[in-house]
Amino acid sequence: MKAMKISNFGPIKEADVEFGDLTILVGPQASGKSLFLQFLNMLLDYPSIAKTLKNFGFTFDSVEEFLDHYMGKGIHKNLTTESELLFDRKIFDLERIISNKPKIDAHQTFYIPAHRALIMEEGWPRWFQNLPSYPFVVRDFSERLRLLLEAGLGTEKSLFPQEGRLKSAIREKIQQTIFRTASIKLETKFKKELKLEIAGSSGMELPILLWSSGQREFMPLLLGLYYLTSISGAATKSQIKTVIIEEPEMGLHPEAILGVIFAVMELIWRGYKVMISTHSIHVLEIVWALSEIKNSKQSIESKQNAFYDLFKINRPDEGIKKMMEICLEKSYKLYFFEPGDTGLSIAKDITSLDSFSMDPGVSGWGGLSQFSSTIVDIVAGINAE
Repeated sequence: MKAMKISNFGPIKEADVEFGDLTILVGPQASGKSLFLQFLNMLLDYPSIAKTLKNFGFTFDSVEEFLDHYMGKGIHKNLTTESELLFDRKIFDLERIISNKPKIDAHQTFYIPAHRALIMEEGWPRWFQNLPSYPFVVRDFSERLRLLLEAGLGTEKSLFPQEGRLKSAIREKIQQTIFRTASIKLETKFKKELKLEIAGSSGMELPILLWSSGQREFMPLLLGLYYLTSISGAATKSQIKTVIIEEPEMGLHPEAILGVIFAVMELIWRGYKVMISTHSIHVLEIVWALSEIKNSKQSIESKQNAFYDLFKINRPDEGIKKMMEICLEKSYKLYFFEPGDTGLSIAKDITSLDSFSMDPGVSGWGGLSQFSSTIVDIVAGINAE
């Protein structure tokens, strides 16, 4: 998987994206980021998607029917004679792949959608069939998490923190910034649900509806991370090569966002290619810092210390050191889905994050840092009068 290009589909005029080990997509709402990521998921995972849909009783004999089942009713109307889809610089013929019977149905991709908090019904992921109006990626994510929890996650009753899943420094960061003194318990005796147990409160357990909004948003993402970081000793999960995460920052404080991106570093260290869409300036600031550290001419020791300072690691162990070394060797790519005069978006490579670029899309980091600069200019102007 090296590149994908979509032209003339929905809000996308042209999105020609070359993938790094970590690829970030930014842009305003309805600029085509999710559409692009869902197409990528479809191209990588069509056999397993087709099998899942058919297992749940869906039938399709055309590209139009498949797209409506996969993305939502009526989405096929965006497919015109001018639409084009290229994968690794080769034309991807949707008609041909739909007409062929899939030979392999193993998942290659794990998709964590932006709608993840909505899948939790009273503290438990909903069944695939109970999310009929949602895109396939939402229904499939919910079903995978439901099966994960049904399996019991081993013999553990404490879902978080849990030894063996995520590096200890990452668990500590998540504990400090999201769950504080609380832990997550798996209740199965009377009713299947997740509960937040407050430390030092005589065993007080809160149902998910009483959690903070950030905790509710993060819990499905945490379960997704668990799915990808098996305690079996394997670096990656089965055949999965690519991880897609939409808006990992949802509901989270900047310190918690730092913890989430720290967890993403573990995914990259394990060998996954990671795709992220975001509206957070903090995500881009972290990636900018990583790129600067990586490209620095300083000693490896200086780079190592800068990495630790970035993620606020006080007691780095050998595992974190090795993760840092690998992550600073990886490639990072960033694209801005920039709406044009017609409202249709063109994906622009802003990987350099050069604040001195003459291109405002690059210097303004896809509009995120530019917004802050505009606010500063307004305040400076009014104070100068």
